[in-house]
Amino acid sequence: PNAEHQGPAWLDKVTFQTVSEGSVRVGSLISRQVGAIEEIPTEDVQRIKAAGASVVARSAGGIGITLYPNIASPVLSHPEVRQALVIGVNRAEIIEALYTEYDKAATSVVSTTVPDYVDLSAKLAYQPDAARALLERAGWKAGKDGIRSRDGQRLQVG
Repeated sequence: PNAEHQGPAWLDKVTFQTVSEGSVRVGSLISRQVGAIEEIPTEDVQRIKAAGASVVARSAGGIGITLYPNIASPVLSHPEVRQALVIGVNRAEIIEALYTEYDKAATSVVSTTVPDYVDLSAKLAYQPDAARALLERAGWKAGKDGIRSRDGQRLQVG
């Protein structure tokens, strides 16, 4: 909005439609049935650009894609395993492999658009050596197959 604009409205009306299916939203944009869409499926970004539309990225509000550990699990009940997973996962590599240049790795439990957002990048930084050391200190030793185990239990998540 332009608070300084005092003239008549530039548009006669604006209509909002709820279109839950991503491919239908994209098709509607490409066929010019709508003028703008939100929540572009990652796999459709290049198709939209090829059709001559612009793609503008912004942080979504609220909570991003989140994995919640089942702390009742025999493996994930150990805090050192959960911490090792946090710092032992290369988020940038996942983003590069699965998403687009518009997607960013989370830097907190909430989006940057949420009031009182706190940047936790330092605590979430990829530190594979520190993750291995955490597991070693907690007794999770790498076996000949590369899978860690402790007291006969293999470190498997899922």
